[in-house]
Amino acid sequence: MTRLSLLDAGQIYARRQIYLDYLAGAQKLGTFYKYFPADKQALRARVEGLSDELKVGAGLGEALVEYNQQIGAGTKALENARLLGDGQALAVVTGQQAGFAGGPLYSVYKAISAIKLAEYLSGATGKAVVPVFWIASEDTNVEQINASTWMDRQGQLRHIRADLGEKQQICNLRVEEAAMEAFEQLAELMPQSEFRSQWQAVYEPRSSEPWGQWFGRIYAWLFAEQGLVLLEPYVVYSRAGQIFRRIIASLAQLQETFAKSTAKLSEQGYEPQIESQGRGMVYLVEKGRRQGIVAGEGKITVGTSESYTLKDLSDLGGEHPERFSCSVGLRPVVQDCLLGTVAYVAGPGEISYYAQLGGLYEQLGVSMPVIWPRASMTLIEPKIARLMAKSGLTEQALLAEGEASEDVSEPKAEAPGAEVLLELAQKAGRSLEQLARKIKEQDSSAQRFADKISKRVGRDIERLLRRGLEFVNLDRQISRRQYERIRMSLRPAGKPQERAFSLFGYLVYYGQGVLEEIIRGVDVFDFRHRLMYLDFGADGGKQKAMEKKG
Repeated sequence: MTRLSLLDAGQIYARRQIYLDYLAGAQKLGTFYKYFPADKQALRARVEGLSDELKVGAGLGEALVEYNQQIGAGTKALENARLLGDGQALAVVTGQQAGFAGGPLYSVYKAISAIKLAEYLSGATGKAVVPVFWIASEDTNVEQINASTWMDRQGQLRHIRADLGEKQQICNLRVEEAAMEAFEQLAELMPQSEFRSQWQAVYEPRSSEPWGQWFGRIYAWLFAEQGLVLLEPYVVYSRAGQIFRRIIASLAQLQETFAKSTAKLSEQGYEPQIESQGRGMVYLVEKGRRQGIVAGEGKITVGTSESYTLKDLSDLGGEHPERFSCSVGLRPVVQDCLLGTVAYVAGPGEISYYAQLGGLYEQLGVSMPVIWPRASMTLIEPKIARLMAKSGLTEQALLAEGEASEDVSEPKAEAPGAEVLLELAQKAGRSLEQLARKIKEQDSSAQRFADKISKRVGRDIERLLRRGLEFVNLDRQISRRQYERIRMSLRPAGKPQERAFSLFGYLVYYGQGVLEEIIRGVDVFDFRHRLMYLDFGADGGKQKAMEKKG
């Protein structure tokens, strides 16, 4: 049986102030979001309101079903794809780039959150609401999808990376030798468990397979019973002519709206997640490359060329939308125009940048969905749990992020002397905040500079505190190497575990049971961070037959 422990989200994502204030329903964010989370009444009302517009998704049925058949989706997913594409269902949408070997754990948590929220809404309203995963393969940053992290048998972190060549749209990328070799290296780090060969077959890339479909195939297998619909932008962009025509025709105004929203967010004391859209909010794809489109001073520029008029480009967007691609600022708007999106399940960074997008939704006549926080979780293996108990360190102290020293909890009584270090660090943190606040009051133009310096010094305070606590709290109960083993498991390379490790490794170790426990452990109405203590007994897990349920 597994055991759950709950922590405040700020213990893991202390630097994501917009995200934390959003979870708390801070009034000063009310002008940036249409809804706040955990409002079940508003959520159900949105379902009822959108039910009159089910035609939104109409016309996509054949394309959605065909794509999901290509990636081996189960019967329930195919039926959901048909309902959505025929305009007979609404959607709870989430998405992520097509990460190497299924990407990090938080992509899985996103999918589970979307599945559970869709299930709740279907039951609560009697309407068809299906979970959708948007595989963001129009992006070009291959450096964000070419690597995975795991620990070798000596307990050291290994970063496996595939050389995917030059920058290109991920939808045009295919699995080649470099990716297959990198996956072999990742698989070699895994133990020779009874589950390894089965899960390696699920995750292993196939030569010349489209990169996005490799990712989609894994998720279609993982969630065959839950009916998760997967798609890539190119599957649905053929129906996006109307919205792309509107975007290009009003591009100058959209740029201005975005700049104003960003400035307004800064005035509220927040650091905008998206700093600039200077290279274009929308792109024209020419010869496989994205060329940023920028409007200004009575002209329109595509890349470095001015060969298009605004009308010509707008007409092209309407007639050939498949030739266009979106930046992070407009992708959600296009997505929600094409799908009947009740809610979008988002991570901390995404929730932060949605604060800048409300004006774009309004200007383009698209209803902004409820932005729903995804589940956040840390998986704790039995051997790590034993070391944690032996160390005397609290969960908070081991997992806390950020410069706010108040986030570091009091140590256990077994660690005399730690209280002094904590008190000093807290005083330093408060003094730093007061200094930054005073500087900003006296010179408003120094706000960003003060915030930047404050964060940097805050991180140094935290590092210094952790170094002291390491030796005071451990008190030689565990060795330095064991302490580092705990930290590498819970916060590998300083990141939250969910942003580093893939589910693949846990499936090899513990079998299907670990995924089932994660699904059971997610509560979409509780936004606290979950620590899941894994315990599958001596046999290692509850692996079911590797057969997809129709």
